[in-house]
Amino acid sequence: MDLGHFGQDVKGTDLQMMSNNLTLMYRQMITNSPCPQLFFGKPYCTEVGPKPGQGAIENIPHTPVHIWVGSKPNENNCKNGEGMGNFYSAGKDPAFYSQHANVDRMWTIWKTLGGKRKDIKKPDYLNTEFFFYDEKKNPYLVKVRDCLDNKKMGYHFQAMPSPSL
Repeated sequence: MDLGHFGQDVKGTDLQMMSNNLTLMYRQMITNSPCPQLFFGKPYCTEVGPKPGQGAIENIPHTPVHIWVGSKPNENNCKNGEGMGNFYSAGKDPAFYSQHANVDRMWTIWKTLGGKRKDIKKPDYLNTEFFFYDEKKNPYLVKVRDCLDNKKMGYHFQAMPSPSL
């Protein structure tokens, strides 16, 4: 998988792709993310509008994985590009859940790196709300504060080596 994929395949060996991915992850986790807002992006709020600014992790690897896994129109019987590449259908792809669990894992690792790397404290950011739907199509509200601590959500990540760090 090319973590820098934005629609065009890069030619190269598996070793080159792995090296590129490790370099990208180091840049995104260390160089480009010295504080929480640069990791996640700016908070959504009325004054800023619907696109406040992506954080490093939202930009790469989060978005490229959606694009890389997503279908193009008329590919795999997807008339409208359904799959990970389209917001309205991304959650129907099983890869969606491992993708977002990995973003949670990166946040957990990122907080252990020292410096200003710690949980967000600003109430406006923490109280940002999103509506989702459960398996019975019932809407429910999720706040950012509900999603920052994986232990509070009932799971933890096994310690593993991080070659990119």
